[in-house]
Amino acid sequence: MDGRNFLVVRAKEQRKSPQGVMEIVTRVKQLDLDPAAGDALFAFGPKRGWNEVEMLVLPGEQHMLLTGQHAANFTLRTLEGEPVALGSLQGKVVVLDFWATWCGPCREELPTVEKLRAEFGDAVRFYGVNDEDTSTVKKFVKERNLQMPVLLDSRREVHTRYGVRAIPRLLVIGPDGVIRQHFIGSRSERALRKAIQTVLDGKFRLFRLSCRLG
Repeated sequence: MDGRNFLVVRAKEQRKSPQGVMEIVTRVKQLDLDPAAGDALFAFGPKRGWNEVEMLVLPGEQHMLLTGQHAANFTLRTLEGEPVALGSLQGKVVVLDFWATWCGPCREELPTVEKLRAEFGDAVRFYGVNDEDTSTVKKFVKERNLQMPVLLDSRREVHTRYGVRAIPRLLVIGPDGVIRQHFIGSRSERALRKAIQTVLDGKFRLFRLSCRLG
């Protein structure tokens, strides 16, 4: 990602074939834009009757919404090399944020996720999941002073298990290990806070119920 213009200049994709895993790397070496075109080239005007939505789900993505499904267990290492197993976090509310340094919407949303992580404190465990090389992620995290733990998924095994193709993608997992909220694309701070708080409130209701039954 070009940090100034937020244009993707290098893309890497892995595909499986009978012969093994094939890696395809696409690089943009030159991109010429007509200065006379101005901002109008990138302007978008909705037609009459179109509606604004909070989240765009592209064709073919509908079946990938995992809300209500049990979160698949995995173990990944942090940037510091510490292993984190999702199964060991059962009983806690967990937020998984799939992101990448080259993703413009991810970069814009990360400060919001960081703010919510600090706001919810120990009540919610936040983890970023990134499939890039360690050095790239470490540099990005250091430059922006990000405090959210980042789990490295360089082999994209967790991305594949969760069907992650479009990012940012954020999952809010309840204390019972069930995915309660699933967002594809960016969301407002208010929407994310409400989604997390809803799952957190559900945890407290379960706790009070167990006390009465006991």
